[in-house]
Amino acid sequence: MTGICCDDIAALEMVASGYRAQGGTGMKRPICKVLAISGVFLLAACGSSSSNSASTTASTATTTAAATATTGGAGATAAGTSVAGTTTAGTSASATTSAGTAPAGGALTPASAVTGAAPTNLPAKITIGVPLDTSGVAGAAAVGVDELDGIKLAVKEINDTHFLGANTQLALDVIDTQSDKQKAVQAGLQLVSDKVTAVVGFTLTPSWQAATPAFQSAGIPAMSVELAGAGVVDGGDYLFRTYPNVSQIIPQNDLEFVKFYGAKTAAYITQSDAASAASLATVRQKTLEAAGVKTVATQTFTGKDTDLRAQLTAIKDANPDIVISTPNPDLISLVYLQAAEVGIKSQFLGAPDVSDAILKAAGPQMQCVSYTTVWNPISTASANPHFLDYWKANGTGKNPDVFHAAGYSSMWAMAVGIRTADSVKGSDIRDALIKIPNIPTAMGDMNFINERTAPLKGTKVQVQDSKLVVWDANKPCTKS
Repeated sequence: MTGICCDDIAALEMVASGYRAQGGTGMKRPICKVLAISGVFLLAACGSSSSNSASTTASTATTTAAATATTGGAGATAAGTSVAGTTTAGTSASATTSAGTAPAGGALTPASAVTGAAPTNLPAKITIGVPLDTSGVAGAAAVGVDELDGIKLAVKEINDTHFLGANTQLALDVIDTQSDKQKAVQAGLQLVSDKVTAVVGFTLTPSWQAATPAFQSAGIPAMSVELAGAGVVDGGDYLFRTYPNVSQIIPQNDLEFVKFYGAKTAAYITQSDAASAASLATVRQKTLEAAGVKTVATQTFTGKDTDLRAQLTAIKDANPDIVISTPNPDLISLVYLQAAEVGIKSQFLGAPDVSDAILKAAGPQMQCVSYTTVWNPISTASANPHFLDYWKANGTGKNPDVFHAAGYSSMWAMAVGIRTADSVKGSDIRDALIKIPNIPTAMGDMNFINERTAPLKGTKVQVQDSKLVVWDANKPCTKS
Protein backbone atom coordinates (compact mmCIF):
# COMPACT_ATOMS: atom_id res chain seq x y z
CA MET A 1 0.00 0.00 0.00
CA THR A 2 1.99 2.50 -0.98
CA GLY A 3 4.61 4.60 -0.83
CA ILE A 4 1.45 6.50 -0.36
CA CYS A 5 -1.77 5.16 1.08
CA CYS A 6 -0.66 1.63 0.57
CA ASP A 7 -0.19 1.77 -3.14
CA ASP A 8 2.53 -0.70 -3.95
CA ILE A 9 3.54 0.12 -7.50
CA ALA A 10 6.92 1.09 -6.05
CA ALA A 11 7.36 -2.46 -4.85
CA LEU A 12 8.22 -3.65 -8.34
CA GLU A 13 11.64 -2.03 -8.28
CA MET A 14 12.16 -2.78 -4.61
CA VAL A 15 11.33 -6.47 -4.84
CA ALA A 16 13.36 -6.81 -8.03
CA SER A 17 16.38 -5.29 -6.35
CA GLY A 18 16.18 -7.53 -3.31
CA TYR A 19 14.62 -4.85 -1.11
CA ARG A 20 14.59 -5.78 2.56
CA ALA A 21 13.84 -3.97 5.78
CA GLN A 22 16.88 -2.17 7.03
CA GLY A 23 17.45 -0.92 10.51
CA GLY A 24 17.59 2.77 11.19
CA THR A 25 21.10 4.05 10.78
CA GLY A 26 22.44 7.52 10.72
CA MET A 27 21.21 10.57 12.48
CA LYS A 28 17.73 10.30 13.95
CA ARG A 29 16.34 7.56 11.74
CA PRO A 30 14.04 5.89 14.25
CA ILE A 31 12.02 3.72 11.90
CA CYS A 32 13.17 0.85 9.70
CA LYS A 33 12.25 0.64 6.03
CA VAL A 34 8.74 -0.57 5.40
CA LEU A 35 6.71 -0.73 2.23
CA ALA A 36 3.03 -0.64 3.03
CA ILE A 37 1.11 -2.78 0.61
CA SER A 38 -2.13 -4.68 0.50
CA GLY A 39 -3.58 -8.14 0.81
CA VAL A 40 -5.40 -10.61 -1.35
CA PHE A 41 -7.77 -13.46 -1.16
CA LEU A 42 -9.69 -15.57 -3.62
CA LEU A 43 -13.07 -17.22 -3.50
CA ALA A 44 -13.55 -20.83 -4.58
CA ALA A 45 -16.74 -22.82 -4.77
CA CYS A 46 -17.23 -25.85 -2.54
CA GLY A 47 -14.55 -28.48 -2.94
CA SER A 48 -12.20 -26.51 -5.19
CA SER A 49 -9.17 -25.87 -3.01
CA SER A 50 -5.65 -25.39 -4.28
CA SER A 51 -3.46 -28.45 -3.97
CA ASN A 52 -0.43 -26.45 -2.89
CA SER A 53 -2.22 -24.02 -0.59
CA ALA A 54 -1.46 -23.55 3.05
CA SER A 55 -3.84 -24.51 5.82
CA THR A 56 -6.66 -22.30 7.02
CA THR A 57 -4.39 -20.75 9.58
CA ALA A 58 -2.16 -18.08 8.11
CA SER A 59 1.54 -18.58 8.59
CA THR A 60 2.99 -16.20 11.11
CA ALA A 61 5.36 -13.70 9.58
CA THR A 62 8.31 -12.37 11.47
CA THR A 63 8.20 -8.62 11.21
CA THR A 64 10.53 -5.87 12.20
CA ALA A 65 9.79 -3.10 14.64
CA ALA A 66 9.70 -0.85 11.61
CA ALA A 67 6.92 -2.84 10.03
CA THR A 68 5.01 -2.60 13.26
CA ALA A 69 5.55 1.14 13.37
CA THR A 70 4.37 1.77 9.86
CA THR A 71 1.40 -0.57 9.85
CA GLY A 72 0.09 0.34 13.25
CA GLY A 73 1.39 -2.49 15.44
CA ALA A 74 0.80 -1.83 19.07
CA GLY A 75 -0.40 1.63 18.17
CA ALA A 76 -2.54 1.86 15.08
CA THR A 77 -2.93 4.90 12.90
CA ALA A 78 -4.58 7.37 15.21
CA ALA A 79 -7.15 9.98 14.50
CA GLY A 80 -8.54 12.64 16.73
CA THR A 81 -11.96 14.14 16.16
CA SER A 82 -14.42 12.12 14.13
CA VAL A 83 -16.13 13.61 11.12
CA ALA A 84 -18.88 15.69 12.63
CA GLY A 85 -21.68 13.25 13.22
CA THR A 86 -21.78 11.94 9.67
CA THR A 87 -23.35 8.58 10.29
CA THR A 88 -24.46 7.35 6.90
CA ALA A 89 -28.13 6.58 6.62
CA GLY A 90 -29.13 3.21 5.31
CA THR A 91 -31.26 0.15 5.83
CA SER A 92 -30.91 -1.27 9.29
CA ALA A 93 -29.19 -4.61 9.56
CA SER A 94 -31.30 -7.70 9.07
CA ALA A 95 -31.45 -10.37 11.71
CA THR A 96 -27.89 -11.36 10.96
CA THR A 97 -25.96 -10.07 13.92
CA SER A 98 -23.21 -11.93 15.71
CA ALA A 99 -24.32 -13.31 19.02
CA GLY A 100 -22.88 -11.37 21.91
CA THR A 101 -20.94 -8.89 19.77
CA ALA A 102 -23.54 -6.88 17.86
CA PRO A 103 -23.33 -3.12 18.32
CA ALA A 104 -25.97 -1.39 20.37
CA GLY A 105 -28.61 0.77 18.84
CA GLY A 106 -28.88 -0.96 15.47
CA ALA A 107 -25.71 0.60 14.02
CA LEU A 108 -25.01 0.06 10.35
CA THR A 109 -23.16 -3.11 9.43
CA PRO A 110 -22.02 -4.38 6.02
CA ALA A 111 -25.02 -6.72 6.16
CA SER A 112 -27.19 -3.59 5.97
CA ALA A 113 -26.50 -3.61 2.23
CA VAL A 114 -29.03 -6.38 1.66
CA THR A 115 -32.58 -7.12 2.73
CA GLY A 116 -35.01 -9.89 2.01
CA ALA A 117 -34.72 -13.63 2.13
CA ALA A 118 -31.42 -15.42 2.51
CA PRO A 119 -29.86 -16.92 -0.62
CA THR A 120 -30.92 -20.44 -1.54
CA ASN A 121 -28.57 -21.46 -4.34
CA LEU A 122 -25.15 -21.26 -2.69
CA PRO A 123 -23.05 -24.36 -1.92
CA ALA A 124 -22.51 -25.49 1.65
CA LYS A 125 -18.88 -24.41 1.59
CA ILE A 126 -17.28 -21.54 -0.31
CA THR A 127 -13.50 -21.69 0.00
CA ILE A 128 -11.67 -18.40 0.04
CA GLY A 129 -8.16 -18.86 -1.26
CA VAL A 130 -5.73 -16.34 0.21
CA PRO A 131 -2.47 -15.99 -1.75
CA LEU A 132 -1.00 -13.34 0.49
CA ASP A 133 2.49 -12.11 1.32
CA THR A 134 2.89 -13.25 4.90
CA SER A 135 6.67 -13.63 4.60
CA GLY A 136 9.43 -12.26 2.39
CA VAL A 137 9.81 -8.47 2.27
CA ALA A 138 9.22 -7.36 5.85
CA GLY A 139 6.95 -4.46 5.02
CA ALA A 140 4.79 -6.55 2.70
CA ALA A 141 4.59 -9.38 5.22
CA ALA A 142 3.55 -7.06 8.05
CA VAL A 143 0.81 -5.53 5.93
CA GLY A 144 -0.29 -8.90 4.59
CA VAL A 145 -0.65 -10.30 8.10
CA ASP A 146 -2.78 -7.32 9.18
CA GLU A 147 -4.99 -7.55 6.09
CA LEU A 148 -5.38 -11.27 6.66
CA ASP A 149 -6.51 -10.56 10.21
CA GLY A 150 -9.12 -8.16 8.81
CA ILE A 151 -10.26 -10.79 6.33
CA LYS A 152 -10.50 -13.41 9.06
CA LEU A 153 -12.61 -11.05 11.16
CA ALA A 154 -15.03 -10.54 8.28
CA VAL A 155 -15.25 -14.28 7.61
CA LYS A 156 -15.97 -14.96 11.27
CA GLU A 157 -18.79 -12.43 11.23
CA ILE A 158 -20.19 -13.66 7.91
CA ASN A 159 -20.22 -17.25 9.14
CA ASP A 160 -21.46 -16.54 12.68
CA THR A 161 -24.36 -14.50 11.35
CA HIS A 162 -25.18 -16.96 8.55
CA PHE A 163 -25.06 -14.03 6.13
CA LEU A 164 -24.79 -16.36 3.13
CA GLY A 165 -27.51 -18.66 4.37
CA ALA A 166 -28.05 -21.10 7.19
CA ASN A 167 -26.16 -23.85 5.39
CA THR A 168 -23.33 -21.90 3.72
CA GLN A 169 -19.98 -21.19 5.32
CA LEU A 170 -16.81 -19.51 4.11
CA ALA A 171 -13.43 -21.19 4.64
CA LEU A 172 -9.94 -19.75 4.21
CA ASP A 173 -7.25 -21.49 2.17
CA VAL A 174 -4.10 -19.41 2.73
CA ILE A 175 -1.13 -19.39 0.34
CA ASP A 176 2.00 -17.49 1.36
CA THR A 177 3.31 -15.88 -1.83
CA GLN A 178 6.46 -14.76 0.01
CA SER A 179 6.59 -11.24 -1.45
CA ASP A 180 7.47 -12.78 -4.81
CA LYS A 181 5.70 -11.73 -8.02
CA GLN A 182 6.15 -15.08 -9.76
CA LYS A 183 4.86 -17.03 -6.74
CA ALA A 184 1.81 -14.76 -6.66
CA VAL A 185 1.20 -15.35 -10.37
CA GLN A 186 1.61 -19.11 -9.91
CA ALA A 187 -0.83 -19.08 -7.00
CA GLY A 188 -3.35 -17.18 -9.09
CA LEU A 189 -3.00 -19.58 -12.03
CA GLN A 190 -3.39 -22.55 -9.70
CA LEU A 191 -6.58 -21.11 -8.27
CA VAL A 192 -7.92 -20.38 -11.76
CA SER A 193 -7.26 -24.04 -12.54
CA ASP A 194 -9.13 -24.90 -9.36
CA LYS A 195 -12.09 -22.85 -10.65
CA VAL A 196 -12.15 -20.32 -7.85
CA THR A 197 -15.23 -18.18 -7.62
CA ALA A 198 -13.63 -14.76 -7.07
CA VAL A 199 -10.39 -12.94 -6.28
CA VAL A 200 -9.99 -10.07 -3.85
CA GLY A 201 -6.74 -8.11 -3.89
CA PHE A 202 -3.03 -8.92 -4.29
CA THR A 203 -0.32 -7.74 -1.98
CA LEU A 204 1.74 -6.12 -4.74
CA THR A 205 0.37 -4.10 -7.62
CA PRO A 206 2.83 -5.67 -10.10
CA SER A 207 1.59 -9.09 -9.03
CA TRP A 208 -2.02 -7.96 -9.44
CA GLN A 209 -1.34 -6.57 -12.89
CA ALA A 210 0.46 -9.76 -13.94
CA ALA A 211 -2.20 -12.12 -12.58
CA THR A 212 -5.48 -10.38 -13.40
CA PRO A 213 -5.44 -11.08 -17.16
CA ALA A 214 -5.92 -14.74 -16.25
CA PHE A 215 -8.86 -13.89 -14.02
CA GLN A 216 -10.40 -11.64 -16.66
CA SER A 217 -10.03 -14.36 -19.29
CA ALA A 218 -11.58 -16.96 -16.98
CA GLY A 219 -14.48 -14.70 -16.00
CA ILE A 220 -13.48 -14.58 -12.34
CA PRO A 221 -14.36 -11.36 -10.46
CA ALA A 222 -11.23 -9.89 -8.88
CA MET A 223 -11.20 -7.13 -6.25
CA SER A 224 -8.06 -5.41 -5.00
CA VAL A 225 -7.94 -4.72 -1.29
CA GLU A 226 -5.72 -1.70 -0.93
CA LEU A 227 -3.92 -0.84 -4.13
CA ALA A 228 -3.92 2.94 -4.37
CA GLY A 229 -2.29 3.61 -7.72
CA ALA A 230 -3.62 3.94 -11.23
CA GLY A 231 -4.54 1.11 -13.58
CA VAL A 232 -6.01 -1.35 -11.10
CA VAL A 233 -9.27 -1.85 -13.02
CA ASP A 234 -7.95 -1.17 -16.50
CA GLY A 235 -7.59 -4.83 -17.41
CA GLY A 236 -11.27 -5.65 -17.85
CA ASP A 237 -14.81 -5.66 -16.53
CA TYR A 238 -14.21 -8.41 -13.95
CA LEU A 239 -11.78 -6.20 -12.00
CA PHE A 240 -12.87 -4.15 -8.97
CA ARG A 241 -11.14 -1.89 -6.46
CA THR A 242 -12.11 -0.91 -2.92
CA TYR A 243 -9.25 1.54 -2.31
CA PRO A 244 -9.09 4.75 -4.35
CA ASN A 245 -6.41 6.03 -6.67
CA VAL A 246 -4.91 8.56 -4.27
CA SER A 247 -3.60 10.69 -7.12
CA GLN A 248 -7.23 11.63 -7.74
CA ILE A 249 -7.87 12.57 -4.11
CA ILE A 250 -4.82 13.99 -2.35
CA PRO A 251 -3.95 16.71 -4.93
CA GLN A 252 -7.49 18.06 -4.86
CA ASN A 253 -7.40 18.30 -1.07
CA ASP A 254 -3.99 19.98 -1.36
CA LEU A 255 -5.77 22.78 -3.19
CA GLU A 256 -8.06 23.34 -0.21
CA PHE A 257 -5.11 23.41 2.16
CA VAL A 258 -3.23 25.86 -0.10
CA LYS A 259 -6.22 28.18 -0.27
CA PHE A 260 -6.56 28.18 3.50
CA TYR A 261 -2.86 28.83 4.08
CA GLY A 262 -2.75 31.48 1.36
CA ALA A 263 0.28 29.85 -0.23
CA LYS A 264 1.74 31.38 -3.38
CA THR A 265 4.93 29.33 -3.59
CA ALA A 266 5.71 25.66 -2.95
CA ALA A 267 8.69 23.32 -2.64
CA TYR A 268 8.58 19.56 -3.09
CA ILE A 269 10.60 16.79 -1.45
CA THR A 270 9.91 13.34 -2.86
CA GLN A 271 11.15 9.77 -2.54
CA SER A 272 12.23 9.19 -6.13
CA ASP A 273 12.79 5.42 -5.99
CA ALA A 274 9.21 4.71 -4.88
CA ALA A 275 7.17 4.81 -8.08
CA SER A 276 3.90 5.42 -6.25
CA ALA A 277 5.34 8.30 -4.24
CA ALA A 278 7.01 9.83 -7.29
CA SER A 279 3.85 9.52 -9.37
CA LEU A 280 1.70 11.11 -6.68
CA ALA A 281 4.22 13.92 -6.15
CA THR A 282 4.16 14.71 -9.87
CA VAL A 283 0.37 15.05 -9.83
CA ARG A 284 0.49 17.15 -6.66
CA GLN A 285 2.98 19.55 -8.26
CA LYS A 286 1.10 19.83 -11.56
CA THR A 287 -2.18 20.43 -9.72
CA LEU A 288 -0.79 23.28 -7.64
CA GLU A 289 1.07 24.83 -10.56
CA ALA A 290 -2.16 24.79 -12.58
CA ALA A 291 -3.76 26.69 -9.70
CA GLY A 292 -1.06 29.35 -9.87
CA VAL A 293 1.22 28.14 -7.07
CA LYS A 294 4.82 28.76 -8.14
CA THR A 295 7.37 25.97 -7.66
CA VAL A 296 10.53 27.35 -6.05
CA ALA A 297 12.37 24.10 -5.26
CA THR A 298 12.16 20.40 -6.14
CA GLN A 299 14.29 17.92 -4.20
CA THR A 300 14.41 14.11 -4.19
CA PHE A 301 15.91 11.33 -2.11
CA THR A 302 15.93 7.52 -2.12
CA GLY A 303 14.90 4.90 0.36
CA LYS A 304 18.54 4.26 1.22
CA ASP A 305 19.22 7.85 2.25
CA THR A 306 19.58 8.68 5.92
CA ASP A 307 20.72 12.28 5.58
CA LEU A 308 18.34 14.66 3.81
CA ARG A 309 19.83 17.84 5.20
CA ALA A 310 21.30 19.06 1.91
CA GLN A 311 17.96 18.75 0.13
CA LEU A 312 16.08 20.30 3.02
CA THR A 313 18.56 23.16 3.30
CA ALA A 314 17.99 23.94 -0.39
CA ILE A 315 14.27 24.05 0.32
CA LYS A 316 14.82 26.33 3.30
CA ASP A 317 16.88 28.69 1.15
CA ALA A 318 14.05 28.85 -1.41
CA ASN A 319 11.73 30.09 1.37
CA PRO A 320 8.48 28.46 0.12
CA ASP A 321 5.11 29.16 1.67
CA ILE A 322 4.41 25.42 1.80
CA VAL A 323 6.44 22.21 1.48
CA ILE A 324 4.87 19.13 -0.15
CA SER A 325 6.43 15.99 1.33
CA THR A 326 5.82 12.66 -0.42
CA PRO A 327 7.87 9.81 1.07
CA ASN A 328 7.07 6.19 1.81
CA PRO A 329 5.71 5.77 5.34
CA ASP A 330 9.01 4.56 6.84
CA LEU A 331 10.75 7.85 5.97
CA ILE A 332 8.03 10.23 7.12
CA SER A 333 9.54 10.95 10.51
CA LEU A 334 13.04 11.39 9.03
CA VAL A 335 11.82 14.20 6.77
CA TYR A 336 10.26 16.18 9.61
CA LEU A 337 13.03 15.60 12.12
CA GLN A 338 15.70 16.83 9.73
CA ALA A 339 13.51 19.65 8.39
CA ALA A 340 13.37 20.98 11.93
CA GLU A 341 17.14 20.60 12.28
CA VAL A 342 17.83 22.79 9.27
CA GLY A 343 15.27 25.34 10.40
CA ILE A 344 12.39 25.06 7.92
CA LYS A 345 9.42 27.05 9.21
CA SER A 346 7.10 26.59 6.21
CA GLN A 347 3.77 24.77 6.44
CA PHE A 348 4.08 21.11 5.43
CA LEU A 349 1.50 19.14 3.45
CA GLY A 350 2.39 15.51 4.06
CA ALA A 351 1.74 11.96 2.98
CA PRO A 352 -0.74 9.53 4.54
CA ASP A 353 -0.31 6.30 6.50
CA VAL A 354 0.98 8.01 9.63
CA SER A 355 0.94 5.59 12.55
CA ASP A 356 1.17 6.29 16.27
CA ALA A 357 4.77 5.09 16.13
CA ILE A 358 5.61 7.63 13.42
CA LEU A 359 3.97 10.40 15.42
CA LYS A 360 5.97 9.37 18.47
CA ALA A 361 9.22 9.24 16.51
CA ALA A 362 8.71 12.65 14.91
CA GLY A 363 7.40 14.22 18.09
CA PRO A 364 6.75 17.99 18.03
CA GLN A 365 8.51 18.30 14.67
CA MET A 366 5.28 17.15 12.98
CA GLN A 367 3.18 19.79 14.68
CA CYS A 368 0.59 21.27 12.27
CA VAL A 369 1.47 18.96 9.35
CA SER A 370 -1.70 18.54 7.26
CA TYR A 371 -2.56 15.72 4.85
CA THR A 372 -5.31 13.45 3.53
CA THR A 373 -6.02 9.96 4.88
CA VAL A 374 -8.37 7.41 3.29
CA TRP A 375 -9.46 5.78 6.58
CA ASN A 376 -10.44 7.86 9.59
CA PRO A 377 -10.23 5.34 12.46
CA ILE A 378 -12.85 6.89 14.70
CA SER A 379 -15.20 8.18 12.06
CA THR A 380 -18.87 7.68 12.89
CA ALA A 381 -19.72 7.27 9.20
CA SER A 382 -20.99 4.13 7.52
CA ALA A 383 -20.12 0.83 9.26
CA ASN A 384 -16.91 2.02 10.91
CA PRO A 385 -18.40 2.16 14.44
CA HIS A 386 -19.56 -1.43 14.01
CA PHE A 387 -16.15 -2.51 12.72
CA LEU A 388 -14.38 -0.90 15.68
CA ASP A 389 -16.77 -2.55 18.15
CA TYR A 390 -16.52 -5.91 16.44
CA TRP A 391 -12.72 -5.68 16.22
CA LYS A 392 -12.50 -4.82 19.90
CA ALA A 393 -14.57 -7.89 20.78
CA ASN A 394 -13.12 -10.32 18.26
CA GLY A 395 -9.87 -8.92 16.82
CA THR A 396 -6.25 -9.72 17.57
CA GLY A 397 -5.82 -7.36 20.51
CA LYS A 398 -3.87 -4.77 18.50
CA ASN A 399 -5.36 -1.39 17.76
CA PRO A 400 -7.07 -1.58 14.36
CA ASP A 401 -5.26 -0.02 11.43
CA VAL A 402 -6.07 0.78 7.81
CA PHE A 403 -4.94 -2.68 6.69
CA HIS A 404 -7.32 -4.43 9.06
CA ALA A 405 -10.12 -2.13 7.92
CA ALA A 406 -9.36 -2.71 4.23
CA GLY A 407 -9.24 -6.49 4.55
CA TYR A 408 -12.48 -6.55 6.51
CA SER A 409 -14.24 -4.18 4.13
CA SER A 410 -13.13 -5.94 0.95
CA MET A 411 -14.17 -9.35 2.21
CA TRP A 412 -17.56 -8.03 3.15
CA ALA A 413 -18.00 -6.29 -0.21
CA MET A 414 -17.41 -9.54 -2.07
CA ALA A 415 -19.69 -11.44 0.30
CA VAL A 416 -22.47 -8.92 -0.38
CA GLY A 417 -21.93 -9.47 -4.09
CA ILE A 418 -22.18 -13.24 -3.70
CA ARG A 419 -25.30 -13.04 -1.58
CA THR A 420 -26.95 -10.56 -3.94
CA ALA A 421 -26.15 -12.78 -6.91
CA ASP A 422 -27.20 -15.91 -5.02
CA SER A 423 -24.65 -17.63 -7.20
CA VAL A 424 -20.98 -18.58 -7.43
CA LYS A 425 -20.93 -17.94 -11.18
CA GLY A 426 -18.46 -15.18 -11.97
CA SER A 427 -20.63 -13.21 -14.36
CA ASP A 428 -23.51 -13.24 -11.88
CA ILE A 429 -21.32 -11.88 -9.08
CA ARG A 430 -19.82 -9.24 -11.40
CA ASP A 431 -23.26 -8.09 -12.53
CA ALA A 432 -24.53 -7.97 -8.94
CA LEU A 433 -21.57 -5.95 -7.68
CA ILE A 434 -21.96 -3.19 -10.26
CA LYS A 435 -25.64 -2.75 -9.39
CA ILE A 436 -25.52 -2.66 -5.58
CA PRO A 437 -26.23 0.97 -4.59
CA ASN A 438 -24.44 0.97 -1.24
CA ILE A 439 -22.36 -1.31 0.96
CA PRO A 440 -21.60 0.17 4.42
CA THR A 441 -18.01 -0.70 5.38
CA ALA A 442 -15.29 0.31 7.78
CA MET A 443 -13.72 2.38 5.00
CA GLY A 444 -16.98 4.18 4.23
CA ASP A 445 -19.90 3.64 1.89
CA MET A 446 -18.93 1.59 -1.15
CA ASN A 447 -20.45 0.82 -4.49
CA PHE A 448 -18.89 -0.24 -7.78
CA ILE A 449 -21.22 1.53 -10.18
CA ASN A 450 -18.64 3.95 -11.58
CA GLU A 451 -15.76 2.11 -13.26
CA ARG A 452 -16.02 -0.67 -10.66
CA THR A 453 -14.25 1.59 -8.15
CA ALA A 454 -15.51 2.38 -4.64
CA PRO A 455 -16.05 6.17 -4.33
CA LEU A 456 -13.96 6.74 -1.20
CA LYS A 457 -12.82 10.35 -0.84
CA GLY A 458 -10.60 10.49 2.21
CA THR A 459 -10.49 12.87 5.16
CA LYS A 460 -8.29 15.93 5.69
CA VAL A 461 -6.41 15.62 8.97
CA GLN A 462 -3.73 17.49 10.88
CA VAL A 463 -1.16 16.66 13.55
CA GLN A 464 -1.78 18.59 16.74
CA ASP A 465 0.20 17.84 19.89
CA SER A 466 1.39 14.51 18.43
CA LYS A 467 -2.14 13.37 17.70
CA LEU A 468 -4.20 13.32 14.52
CA VAL A 469 -7.35 15.41 14.44
CA VAL A 470 -9.73 16.06 11.60
CA TRP A 471 -8.60 19.28 9.94
CA ASP A 472 -10.85 22.22 10.74
CA ALA A 473 -10.32 25.60 9.10
CA ASN A 474 -11.99 27.21 12.11
CA LYS A 475 -9.49 25.68 14.53
CA PRO A 476 -6.03 26.72 13.33
CA CYS A 477 -3.03 24.85 14.62
CA THR A 478 -0.34 26.62 16.67
CA LYS A 479 3.31 25.67 16.26
CA SER A 480 5.45 25.64 19.34
